[in-house]
Formats: sequence, C-alpha cells, structure tokens
Amino acid sequence: MKKYVLTIFMIIVGLQLMQAQDDPFIGYFENKAEEFSLKIDKTPNNDYNCVLDLQGNTISFTGTKILGMISGMLTFQGQSLSYSLSKLLGIYYFTLDGTSLVVEKGDPPTTKDTPSVKKEVTQPDALWEKIISGKKLVYLYNSSGFSDKTIINLYSNKTFEGSIESVSVSQLGSGSTRNSSNGTWKIKKLSNGTWLDLTHKDGTSESFLLEQRQAGNEINMNGKRFFMTELN
Repeated sequence: MKKYVLTIFMIIVGLQLMQAQDDPFIGYFENKAEEFSLKIDKTPNNDYNCVLDLQGNTISFTGTKILGMISGMLTFQGQSLSYSLSKLLGIYYFTLDGTSLVVEKGDPPTTKDTPSVKKEVTQPDALWEKIISGKKLVYLYNSSGFSDKTIINLYSNKTFEGSIESVSVSQLGSGSTRNSSNGTWKIKKLSNGTWLDLTHKDGTSESFLLEQRQAGNEINMNGKRFFMTELN
C-alpha cells in the first residue's frame, strides 16, 4: 500500500514540475538597458509570485493568468498601477500602466558583476515620464520673515511653464518678487540617477535629480520635496 501511495505522490510531483516547465511565464525576465528584471514562480493555488527590480527599486506582488497573460496591480511610489506580462509571436512584453517594454527570458545571474566605472549613458526613463507628465509640481518653503513658492507645470507635449515667487517681511516693510519661464522638458537616466531636464526659451537649462518619497503625491527634486497634482 505504501508503495502505491509513494508512486501516486511521485506522479503528482512530476505533473506539477511538467506544468511549471511548460508555463512560459515562470522564470526570469530582463531588459538590461532599462535595468529591469522580473522573477516569477507559481503558488500552490496557481497564482504567480513576482519580484520586480526596476532601476534599483525592488517590488513584490502577485498576479493571475487571464486571456493568456499575467496581469494584476502593483504599487510603485505610493501609486497603484496596472501591469501585465504577455507573449506575442515569441516576444515577451511587460506593460506597466500603458507603457510597454520588451523583455527577454533567460537564466538569472549567479554571480555579481565585478565593480567597474559606469559610463555616463543617457536614455529615456519611461516610468518617470509616466509619473510626472501632466503634473503640477509645487515646492513650498517658509522661514522667519521669508517664504518661497516654486511651481512647475509639466505638460504632456513636453513643454513646461514655471514660476518662482518670493516674499520677505521685516521691520522695514515687505516685498515680493516673481519670476516666470517656459520651455521644454525631458527625462534622462544617467549612471548616477534619473534627472528632469528643463530647457528654457533663452537656451539655458537646469537639471533636477528625481527621487521617490513614501507619499504617492510627493517626489524629491535635488533633495527638495515637491507636491504633485494633476494639471487642470
């Protein structure tokens, strides 16, 4: 009797292994240029455990197979975003909130690369563009007798309008200044981070290092906290 039970158990295990091997969405996926990697395995209830590493940010989430693809929701920078992993004509596509990325299935790295000097490469960062495009960014600073308010409107057509308003109050009176500018904006990814570049109409430009914050409506730009709202 024990022999038959053991045989049945081995058959079940073998079938599970065969199913895992036949499932095209179980394994390791990557896009080195975008610093993207995704590891997927299957849970006992046939859901999928996913671990995403995107430009140094590690996110764990689950998914289900619907219409021949894995899909679900994940949280990035406090925002809930839809995602899917699909395969079309032998090519894998990872789509996050409407932005698709071609990924390759392969073996996960077994050893860490030897540290080396990174090249200064410039390339777009689609995820950050998705986050800040069509947003109003507001920075507020208040101190004794002085306040500063910076507003940057980033339009979806890659143009911007910005203004800085400063107010000072002292025993001698009060005063205020206001400067405004407009031009074009773009996102670039360098070896030392992702940057927002503003090019003004007069040809001058300035760059802001973008960093995540816990609150979904806040980001750091050059270490300063900016609030994000949708443009009307």
